Amino acid sequence: MEITLSRVEELTGKAVSLDIYINGKVCGKVGPNSEMELSIDAEKAEIFVKTNWCESNRVMVSSDSRLKAYANGGLLGATFNSLFRPKSTYVLEKE
Repeated sequence: MEITLSRVEELTGKAVSLDIYINGKVCGKVGPNSEMELSIDAEKAEIFVKTNWCESNRVMVSSDSRLKAYANGGLLGATFNSLFRPKSTYVLEKE
């Protein structure tokens, strides 16, 4: 299964790369305004991104997919989320 994960260009987290987790293991990093292609040897995969204590929602995929990651709520929303709701700092969604 082929997964393409892109990261939107935005002010929030501009100097931070996000770790890509697939089925609980780090499988790569995606930097700001970049894209990462991953090949997975599994029928299903749970994917999320994380940096420090901040992370995204979890997305289940079972076929080739394109995903994008971005900060939840822009600069102010992401700052609030990183302090009070760290598991909601980033959004990961299928394109």
